[in-house]
Amino acid sequence: MQITLKRIWQDKTVIKIQIIIALLVLTIFTFTACGNESDNIPSNVENVQDSQNNVPDTSPITNALIPGSEDALGADVTITTIIPSQVFIINTFAEGLARVLVGESWDTAEWGFIDETGQVVIPPQFDWARDFTDGLAAVAHGSWDTGIFWGYIDRYGEMIIPQYFDDVLEFSEGLAAVQIGGLWGYVDKSWDAVETQREITDRFVVNPQQFVIYPQFYNAGSFQRGLAPVMTIEWIESIDYEGVGHFTPFYRWGFIDTSGNPVIPIQYNAVTSFMSNGLAGVMVGEWVEGNDFTEEINPRWGLVDTTGREVVPPQFLALDIFACDYLIPVSIGDNWNSALWGAVDATGNMIIQPQFNSIGQFIDGVAIVRVDDGDSSLFGAIDRTGREIMPLQYEWISTFSYGVTTARYEGSLRLVDIAGNMIADLDYDESWIVSEGFVAVRVGDWETGLWGLIDTTGREIISPQFNTIWSFSEGFAVVGAEKADNQWGFGLVDTNGQIVLPLQYNGIYQLGNGLFGILEGEHWSIVRIDFN
Repeated sequence: MQITLKRIWQDKTVIKIQIIIALLVLTIFTFTACGNESDNIPSNVENVQDSQNNVPDTSPITNALIPGSEDALGADVTITTIIPSQVFIINTFAEGLARVLVGESWDTAEWGFIDETGQVVIPPQFDWARDFTDGLAAVAHGSWDTGIFWGYIDRYGEMIIPQYFDDVLEFSEGLAAVQIGGLWGYVDKSWDAVETQREITDRFVVNPQQFVIYPQFYNAGSFQRGLAPVMTIEWIESIDYEGVGHFTPFYRWGFIDTSGNPVIPIQYNAVTSFMSNGLAGVMVGEWVEGNDFTEEINPRWGLVDTTGREVVPPQFLALDIFACDYLIPVSIGDNWNSALWGAVDATGNMIIQPQFNSIGQFIDGVAIVRVDDGDSSLFGAIDRTGREIMPLQYEWISTFSYGVTTARYEGSLRLVDIAGNMIADLDYDESWIVSEGFVAVRVGDWETGLWGLIDTTGREIISPQFNTIWSFSEGFAVVGAEKADNQWGFGLVDTNGQIVLPLQYNGIYQLGNGLFGILEGEHWSIVRIDFN
């Protein structure tokens, strides 16, 4: 095998780089993509993170080929370096652009944007930045000490809405939520920059005509289906056991339209975003007098449509706010210990009666269910009618993906199809469904075990030999192995199980479109890898 290396970066200034894969913090207003949950691949996460902190001494990228490894590799590889050793953080692409954090150090690093060829199209210049949505990205300057001021740029880096706000959300359906003076309102893309020269010493002066919806809410979310969740505060007075009065804030949520008019009354204790079936969850609770303050208990969830009609009045202890099917898992009971789960449809009819201790999301018409029996639990699977397609006899079942799942029965692993038929017994200690129709399998325990790959028929593609395997993307998966010096090396394998990039890098991150982040030492480079 031959690895050819090219460099197309001409800037003489060498800037230090490091990537961090950001964790997504889910809130009830997060828009979740319905898909296969099992695309997250098991790995020794702690060890992978340690590999970025305890970086071994490695040769530069121009010596990328491990000596003596030519015979082990099945294809020629051309590595074209686009940005060498310059990025602290790389985010995934959104609307064709990805955020990158570049700088000499964390204190001086600034955000810019690259396109899908890896070229810098908006030079690093911002202290903070968020992804592009609706053609605009939120950017900011400042610090926690001096104040952070947000505005919006277009794809050319031009400041469309000046950095005037204390906080902002991404644009959605032509509007964006913005915060100023502790209150949230909404703006569109027609903001007049000439009229909004904000002074730090005069933080609350603003032209009301610049807002589509003037700031008046204590919290707000993005528009979806023409509605946005907003929050107000209601202060409730109570007297404690010593006769002292207290005012306790209770948060009230509802939905407004693009003119700011309430469509779903602002009266609920909590709401969710709208699900794929056009319904949103709403929650109410009861007030009781405690020893020291008024508190809210006994939450009950219901479902409303976009007109504000309560399709299902609040009655459930909980519901699955991320449901990706027309069936929504719901829980009924007085408390979590006695609650049972079933499922309702979009009209509120109870299709599957509450009978399970848990029920997962319906994916491809199948949901995993659990029933507790004393100190143990048994798992099975049902279809949308509640018909049992896998009996409640398994000790564990993974999520279905690509028509198969893995299940543990009497201590042994099985590969099972979506009809509940056993495909193969698996002589491994652990398994996980991965993307592009493969199953990751492990021999040994979590700390020292080795991972390999089988296909959906049970045929072994890669024998267990890696300490970690990540998800396949564009036909390649990142694999990692611990070296003798307690350091890690990462490389790439293809769907035939061939190692196409040797396991010598401190980290590899797949950006898509043939782009990769490669970590050598403590710095990341953005490269294009062509497998000839």
